[in-house]
Amino acid sequence: MNQWSPPELSLIWDTLCDPLIKIRSCWLDGISAGSGFGAVDLYIGATQIPEEAEESRERGGSYVLEDLIVAKPIHLRAIGQVTDCYPRATLEIIITRDTLNQFYFI
Repeated sequence: MNQWSPPELSLIWDTLCDPLIKIRSCWLDGISAGSGFGAVDLYIGATQIPEEAEESRERGGSYVLEDLIVAKPIHLRAIGQVTDCYPRATLEIIITRDTLNQFYFI
């Protein structure tokens, strides 16, 4: 029997910033997103909560997923690992589903 698990979202984008960034830490509207998974740039779960305890009662990963689906703007903040191929150290931009190359629910 398969166990139910909450939806998760995988984001792929490579045209939003120049120069490129190798993301090591990332937040979408203040919610921590996973990164560093090869072809998948960011990964966020519906049950992910903000790092700030006070905010956790009001908003979590499911709200970010909902905003992405309805094309609301999402604030993305990332810290990168600088390499020869990925020279950018930080990134702060606003994204929507229209600015992403692809996004998948897993």
